[in-house]
Amino acid sequence: MHSRSNIKDEIIRAVKEVTGISYTDENANLVDREIGIVPADFVYIFDILKKSLQLPVHNVLSEYNSDVMTVNNLANALFDLLERDSEDEILA
Repeated sequence: MHSRSNIKDEIIRAVKEVTGISYTDENANLVDREIGIVPADFVYIFDILKKSLQLPVHNVLSEYNSDVMTVNNLANALFDLLERDSEDEILA
């Protein structure tokens, strides 16, 4: 199972892989124009995360508002999704 720290690392790695942007402010909103990520890049970032975490990461977008789009908040949301997914597998 992935830890929150591992998920943060995966997010940062995916952002850098797709955009070339690396930064240290894990509380900065990734959709902020100052960060410089083109909105279409999130399709590729989420695809990388989906594959590396083996989770339907796009579900986060339907469950949270835009405040989730920081590294910390996204990691927490994905960790919660991972825990729910694991519980569903146990109950099945």
